[in-house]
Amino acid sequence: MKRSMPALMFALAMAAPVAIAGGGTIVKLDGTAVIERKGTKVPVAESSPLYSGDTLSVAEQGIAQLRFEDDSVFVVPGAARLRVDAFAMPTPGAGGKALYTLVDGGLRTITGRVSKGGKDQYELRTEEATVTVKGSAYMALRCHGACARKYRAGLYVKGESGIAILTTVAGQLKVKRGQVGYASDNKSLPAHVKVSPFNDPAITAAYDIDAEFDTEVHPQRIEQEVPASPS
Repeated sequence: MKRSMPALMFALAMAAPVAIAGGGTIVKLDGTAVIERKGTKVPVAESSPLYSGDTLSVAEQGIAQLRFEDDSVFVVPGAARLRVDAFAMPTPGAGGKALYTLVDGGLRTITGRVSKGGKDQYELRTEEATVTVKGSAYMALRCHGACARKYRAGLYVKGESGIAILTTVAGQLKVKRGQVGYASDNKSLPAHVKVSPFNDPAITAAYDIDAEFDTEVHPQRIEQEVPASPS
């Protein structure tokens, strides 16, 4: 059920403090999900950390909400798989890094601190195209399976604010608020489209959730465990 902005912010503010990973944290989960980490599968619960190298798999009919250390937020409705290739906050003299791969399914996101600095590296990677941003909020969906029976298979990106940029080996496409960009594969030039899965209420209902988390509530950071040195 969709919650209004004031209601969601109040609920987050009143909830017990949740520690945030030196990467990302699951702040809300409906349904089931697992994190694939170093060859093992870890059951997901609210407050579960998400580190570089982890893959989040959300089951069909489930939905996970994530927040990263730079205050970026994600809504990931299932069935979907999102891998965190690398995440690092900016340091003096060096930009931050936020590299993700959308393996399957889709997501909605609002970018955070990493993506706004001149030295930052931000990418959402897919087989069809790579998404970079300029202060952006957007939705992305890899349309395959049942989706591809109604729409052309490929990657769809809908701009909500700022600019999202789709890049393939054939060229680039800027996607502004209200526009939808499409890439059929990495060898084809991306193009704006009028018809997309985002026109389908049955599909977009899963993304119709207020992702504006209360960024003034800064949870305690969890550092990733460092493997013990061999004796």
